[in-house]
Amino acid sequence: MELISTVTLPCGHHRELRCCDKDRPYSCAEKCGQHLLCGHPCQGLCADCRSSTSSAHQPCSNKCGAKLQLCRHYCDSECHSGSPCPPCKQPCQESCAHGHCKNLCSEPCDPCIKLHKKQCSHQAQSSLLCSLPSEILPCSEPCDKGESYYSDSSLDPNLSLVLPCGHACPSLCGEVCPTQVCPQCVSGIASTTAVLACPTCHRVLDIKDLDRRIISNIYTINGCGNITGFASGFPKEAMDLSCVCGTPFYGLRRYSVRKQLSQTTSAFVRLLSKLGKALNTFSRRVHYHEKELEETFHSFRDQIRPNPLAGNQNRALVASRAQQLLRLSDSIEDYQNSIAMAFEQSVMWIQTTFPTALLSITDRKICPVFSLRLTVLQRRARNIWILDCLRVSSYLMDLEDPSLEVQRMGELLRIRASKECWKGIAECETAVKKAVATKAPAIEVELRLQQIQLNYLLNAGLDTLVPPMAWEAASESLEKAVQICKRFPDTAGKFGGLVSKFVKLASGQRHYKEGTLQRCASQLTSLPKSCTYETRKTELAWGASLGGSVVVCEHGGHPYSTDMFRQGCPECGRVKEVVVERVEEDARKAGKCLFEDRFLLAMKGMAK
Repeated sequence: MELISTVTLPCGHHRELRCCDKDRPYSCAEKCGQHLLCGHPCQGLCADCRSSTSSAHQPCSNKCGAKLQLCRHYCDSECHSGSPCPPCKQPCQESCAHGHCKNLCSEPCDPCIKLHKKQCSHQAQSSLLCSLPSEILPCSEPCDKGESYYSDSSLDPNLSLVLPCGHACPSLCGEVCPTQVCPQCVSGIASTTAVLACPTCHRVLDIKDLDRRIISNIYTINGCGNITGFASGFPKEAMDLSCVCGTPFYGLRRYSVRKQLSQTTSAFVRLLSKLGKALNTFSRRVHYHEKELEETFHSFRDQIRPNPLAGNQNRALVASRAQQLLRLSDSIEDYQNSIAMAFEQSVMWIQTTFPTALLSITDRKICPVFSLRLTVLQRRARNIWILDCLRVSSYLMDLEDPSLEVQRMGELLRIRASKECWKGIAECETAVKKAVATKAPAIEVELRLQQIQLNYLLNAGLDTLVPPMAWEAASESLEKAVQICKRFPDTAGKFGGLVSKFVKLASGQRHYKEGTLQRCASQLTSLPKSCTYETRKTELAWGASLGGSVVVCEHGGHPYSTDMFRQGCPECGRVKEVVVERVEEDARKAGKCLFEDRFLLAMKGMAK
């Protein structure tokens, strides 16, 4: 039997050795355990850390575990002593009534583009975006969840109870009920004032005191503690009040407006970027479908069989030809009505109710024009569909089909195109008025050209019931386009080439009392487009990452990024100050010269 003795090593650790091993070289087999600069114990062997060849400790292999400053998560990366923690990779904890944010915690939250949800039955439906403050006041009615919310078979079914203990909920409608701690059970006295429960620690808090500390300078509150309206002004410094447990009070529905107001500027910038990317996507898809219809027309034409036996196949081909483009047009219209217009209404309401909420961006009135941009795109897609209908209809009408089924499909397409032309002219007229009001000259010119394009098709024979005065109105619109192009050379001026083409087209245009579809279709090749390459560049530029500072132009109040548009505002650009009387007189003279050479001479005279 060998004797074993305990030896104290120079490092301070103890090791058991056999008597026969005392004279042999030995080292410490324990872990080092010394605290590193990061605070974690060294995980290497004591002998390796104290060896003469390697006097340094092994790199720390522990998790960092430090509490991140920007969020309530802990760093789960390997220890990185001396360097800052990397961005948090945990899922974002922010949420709204529509769900949780899908981005990482370290990434900017994706702004919610849905409308505010109704918090209770006492409130009306909001028309503003969820990521911005709502115009609906917080509810001040008592909680009315009723017995069905907390069911307990031991309670009297005839009582209208909310809390499991049998007492009525002392909170307000739409807030978290104090189910863990009932004030009446604790004090033995029925509560006469409304209270709120912290969702984390379940402490019961007096609403009047919280209202005074958090939202008294946002809302007007009467003597009974009811919120009656919005207060004038906005606090310069946001009060970051939290419960004793550390839970911020803005997590409660009643005080969520505090956080939204403090983040109004960042939410506005992120919404501007999100709508810009949507505009970019829609523009790309419209251009793609336009090219697709042009490239597939010959193959489509070869698949048509002008005989009675191929009637179903022909109808299916005609019906499916531009379905994707029409669906895209409907998607653009839905996005415009549900999101773009809600964004513009939200910005207008915020600047009216809280004049200093967006003061870090500008002190002028902000006037976004995304809804107008989407109107232009939607009309552009519809006009592309009309032109394709006329090409297909003209081809079908020229075929020889004994059953006349092909000719009937061609006539139906002509009728649909004619109705869409009249509808488009009315829509363009409404949009032009809005473009004038929002001071968006480039959009106004393109809308006018779209309207003139539709008038030309109707006047060329698409519809024989077009009054002669319709083209006269289009000529007046063309005169105004000339004037706008001259005054705004950086934006609307880029349509100058298209305007001159339309003037040349107008010089040979006359009204046909007995127009035919063939005459209308024969002139499609000479019909200029209403969109320029520069217009598409502007639409695509909105899809870039929103960098630089967001500024607002002085002329129209249009917001844009200085990194995307370094030349200035993409809507109005540089305004050339000219005498209004002279512009109107010269534009009127130029409009009368419906010949290209005279038009160019008139334009040169305006430039002097």
